[in-house]
Amino acid sequence: MSSTAIVSDPADISPTHMGSCHCGHVTYTGRFDLANGHIIKCNCSICNKKGYFLLSPKPEDSFKLLTPPRVSELLDYQFGKKLVHHYSCPKCAVSVFIKGFFEMGEDRVPFQAVMANTLDGRVDGEGLEDLRKGQFKYIDGRNDRIEFADEPFEGGVW
Repeated sequence: MSSTAIVSDPADISPTHMGSCHCGHVTYTGRFDLANGHIIKCNCSICNKKGYFLLSPKPEDSFKLLTPPRVSELLDYQFGKKLVHHYSCPKCAVSVFIKGFFEMGEDRVPFQAVMANTLDGRVDGEGLEDLRKGQFKYIDGRNDRIEFADEPFEGGVW
């Protein structure tokens, strides 16, 4: 899965948003198409337990970690095949973003996503009203099936 698979038209220019953890120690910016993009819910064990609502930046390289200045200063949790880094604030423990690979057959497909609930607003001062227009899509991460569905897979939640 790539970030372009999550949005309707890769030629669109999405607005830049800012986000943060609860205490403000971790801050970031990125471009997100809230009105036309998809918020991803996965049924894998960590996404389910943590209640992740994933939103990928468009383009993927628009994501910029502002503070702290290095990703090595964040908590980094990995499990299983250790293909995905789950980055959290070392002070308030809020999960902020994930980055890694999906395995699709013999291929490893890179992806990155922020927790949609860590978005604070747009850098131009506009709010997050467009987030209400986004649609939920579901993936079966529990069984390494990374394809979008309109309904949760077994073990997933709305």
